[in-house]
Amino acid sequence: MGDLTERTVRVTTEELLCAAGDAAITARTLEFWRQEGLLPKACRTGQHGKRPQWTYPVEAVDQLAVLLALREHTKQPDVLRVALWFRGFPVEAQRARSSILATLESVLAVVGKELAKHDDRRGADGELPWSAVEHLGAVLAGKRGAKAPGRYVRQTRQERARAMTLLLGLALGDERAVTNLQEDEVHLRRMFGFDRARRAHPSLRGWLQGPAEQSIEGFTRLVSISSLILAVREASEEEFETSRLLGRAFLEGITAFSRLADALSLIDNALGLAAIEALQAEPIVAVWISALIVAVGRSDELDANLHAIVEALKTSVLPIAGNARELAALTPEQLHDQLSDLAKLPFIQQAQLTRLLASYQEEARHDTAS
Repeated sequence: MGDLTERTVRVTTEELLCAAGDAAITARTLEFWRQEGLLPKACRTGQHGKRPQWTYPVEAVDQLAVLLALREHTKQPDVLRVALWFRGFPVEAQRARSSILATLESVLAVVGKELAKHDDRRGADGELPWSAVEHLGAVLAGKRGAKAPGRYVRQTRQERARAMTLLLGLALGDERAVTNLQEDEVHLRRMFGFDRARRAHPSLRGWLQGPAEQSIEGFTRLVSISSLILAVREASEEEFETSRLLGRAFLEGITAFSRLADALSLIDNALGLAAIEALQAEPIVAVWISALIVAVGRSDELDANLHAIVEALKTSVLPIAGNARELAALTPEQLHDQLSDLAKLPFIQQAQLTRLLASYQEEARHDTAS
């Protein structure tokens, strides 16, 4: 009985490797991931003949499964570490903070290296011409493949280049990008599909309303990459932990809100938020959203708005998503019993509920497959 109790709270290396299924990993791989902070530490809990037996907390099985899924997108330990921490796994907060800083500094260094290729065009003041940023923006816009920025709408190469240039300039905190906001912000919104709500649903435009100078400029002045690095470095332990909790609630709530809007309107991507849902699977998003929320916390107005949005999502949207997810997990027979009165509803309501459940059933199938 004692052995059984022990086995319910600890798993051996062999059991953890077995849980990995077809993944080609070894005990040495697990050891490396432990050292990198990607798996919980093993403890010596017994003896197997003359050899000591090392075991893991049972939660390590779930953490390994998530780690293997994340590694489908990236092998970078810093990014993986932050993604696991963001999802609530036991990763040291200080190590996660260091990983966020290392990742952001790496991005800044890569961009700087690319721009440095145009050093011969620097002016007397040492500043690169805007054309250098435009060139890099065009290069990024033309990239294709798994590592290229996502494509969520049909957009000409020129429009995408202007959007990418604006995004790059704002991320670098370049004041010249701000002067292009009024002209190019429409291309930036369209690149991520955010303009869809404006075009398809006038009643849903509220979340996108407001001139670019207010909705983008003020925000980006606060969250350029350099500002993000400074904010994360100076954040208190409480602010840093809050960024994880708020970030997860925000992303989960926005995804649920998008699915609910699609179901109620019977239109795909009714709110133009499909890009956010698609990006959630990318481990790097945990780095950016955590840093963004830390930076937003430095503005009383933006911080209050963020908390209000998250609270509304938690009270009005996430409970509906939770119920839909529970229904989607039922067998067809159980679901039929639960929805025995579905046929009595008006056709439009039947279609709305069916569409909502279908989105969560697809999510469950994807989770099972991965």
